[in-house]
Amino acid sequence: MLDHKSAIASFLNAHTDFDGVLIKTHAQISNIFDDSIVEIALSLNKDPEEDYEGLSITVKTTLETEQALALLDKFDEEWWLDLDSEIRNTVTVMVRGA
Repeated sequence: MLDHKSAIASFLNAHTDFDGVLIKTHAQISNIFDDSIVEIALSLNKDPEEDYEGLSITVKTTLETEQALALLDKFDEEWWLDLDSEIRNTVTVMVRGA
């Protein structure tokens, strides 16, 4: 687990412009998903073949899948889609329902 945290820390050190976005993203997720949140997890994704490195935010909820996806759509429409495309191409937000 420490290696995973170190890899995320290295990524964030190389992409300092993402810090504020991640904090605001967490706040928006908390606002929209509210009491249904079980966990918000951050992970690093690498695909050397595609020369890709990015972050995934997974929102685990107590909601049924359809309800969780509806709130993800609301999150996208109210905030996420207004962000710079570079951020949206590097950070992915996903939900997992009950």
